[in-house]
Amino acid sequence: MQTKKASDSRTNRVVGNMPQKDPCQKQACAIQKCLQANKYIETMCEDVIRAMRMCCEQTGKNSVCCSGFAKEHKSTEPKSLAVT
Repeated sequence: MQTKKASDSRTNRVVGNMPQKDPCQKQACAIQKCLQANKYIETMCEDVIRAMRMCCEQTGKNSVCCSGFAKEHKSTEPKSLAVT
């Protein structure tokens, strides 16, 4: 008889026979809730975005939610424009 391991559809992680919750899922959901409530004006949600960044800094490699967030953060840094 073969034993199937449980997987979590939100994180696609398998740990033994129990799914593991994404460590930054709470912060990711808070961002979505805040953005929806504030008509997607990011400046209105700076506190929850900051909390997500902190979570990703602490547990980024263990969080599926942070995989796109960390890349997005790097690409939103101000860029200097060269005038030719």
